[in-house]
Amino acid sequence: MKKLILVAGFYCIQLTLHASSHVVSCKTDIVSVKKNIKPVSADERAIAHFRENFPEVKDVSWSTNPDKSINCSFHQGAKVGRVYYDPRGYWRYSVISYPPSYLSNNIRYRIMDNFDGNEISYVNEILSKNNDPVYMVNIENVSNIKVIRVSDYDIEVKQDLRKW
Repeated sequence: MKKLILVAGFYCIQLTLHASSHVVSCKTDIVSVKKNIKPVSADERAIAHFRENFPEVKDVSWSTNPDKSINCSFHQGAKVGRVYYDPRGYWRYSVISYPPSYLSNNIRYRIMDNFDGNEISYVNEILSKNNDPVYMVNIENVSNIKVIRVSDYDIEVKQDLRKW
């Protein structure tokens, strides 16, 4: 019986030694990984986000505001884009402006159903985190120009201006 307990004790020690050597190597790996990670600046973070989301854009103009937030603007054919980042370089929202020919048919039909007799003259598409796109659309007829807000759920007139 004593031999059985002694053998069981050696067996447990052997398992403990294998487990502890594995834990030590994991801790060593984590420490070496932490040493190799370089801090990412706000500029680098913003540029990486921009390249990931707008890979086809080449000519980009970057600027920093007094509050350290970062903006960039670009032209891509008939589209004009503006992308806004917070002071730490995290994306806040984007505004893409374009002529009506680039507007999706789904949105175009919704507008024309509600504003018959008007033509779409310009579109500003606003993209932000966790929200569906919102469209600020200029529509006009012979006597009026309207700025409407179109989202997934509603259409709202924001401005109604008379032409002279």
